[in-house]
Amino acid sequence: MTDRPQDSTTRSPAPGTRDELAGRYRRLLDTVPDAILMRDVDSGAILDANEAAVWLYGYEMETLLTLRLDDLEHRDEGRTYEPQLVKGEGRGHVPLATHRRRDGGTFPVEIRTHSFPSANGTIAYDLVRDLSRSRSLEATLHEQRDLVAELQRRLEQKEAAMLELLHQLRLEKARIEQQVRDNVATLVLPHLGRAKARVPPKARADLELAETSLLALTSPVGESLATLELVLSPRELEICGLIATGQRTKDVAQTLDISTESVGVHRRNIRRKLGLTGRKTNLTTYLAGLRPHAVR
Repeated sequence: MTDRPQDSTTRSPAPGTRDELAGRYRRLLDTVPDAILMRDVDSGAILDANEAAVWLYGYEMETLLTLRLDDLEHRDEGRTYEPQLVKGEGRGHVPLATHRRRDGGTFPVEIRTHSFPSANGTIAYDLVRDLSRSRSLEATLHEQRDLVAELQRRLEQKEAAMLELLHQLRLEKARIEQQVRDNVATLVLPHLGRAKARVPPKARADLELAETSLLALTSPVGESLATLELVLSPRELEICGLIATGQRTKDVAQTLDISTESVGVHRRNIRRKLGLTGRKTNLTTYLAGLRPHAVR
């Protein structure tokens, strides 16, 4: 009976294959940016580590492999993360722990652990991520949020103070306006009334115009009409003041000693400049409605 040819897949690895795989494994570990520790679960002894662990803890590789897990933990915490290993699954996650470097400096870490049985006991691989930068960024973010909240609070206080100041200014403005109107009514208008009774008709018309203008000037309508000077000519403003007091085209013409046609031209120009052309808006009603907002 002839021997069955041996399948190539069952042959022993060629010399050097194990070393080659070990080299690939080492290069793979060293490319990981986080620290990786291989340790004996029972004793805590560190069996292997990658270059990131050497850099993170500040030990040379030879020294690092003589240490135990306890040597890397911050003892002031009085605890280890080993109890957080998920039993039965061989996996564990520690969101936050504190480790110590060779120079004594401490830093926050996140740890993910994977353990498995071996001929010599249980072996664990710990992936240790340095959280110093992220924790610093979180602290800075909290500080910035607190700063923004403080600035917002100050702005709200200043806004409240400004609103109160504006309110007081409106009250003072209203008081002064009322005082001016009272003074005109008690100190000026009586003299104009007596003067009108003693002058010729032409001069009386001028005094009436002065009286009308004075009343318009000291009224809320007069205050609103004053804002129209940005778009209207002096003559147009004068005509607006008369129209706002209820004068018609004929009355305005007589008061200003101009023709009714001229008044009509001015009225059309006023409507155009105020955007009333083509609208069914009465000019008298529009001008009479120019009132400042009531003082709150």
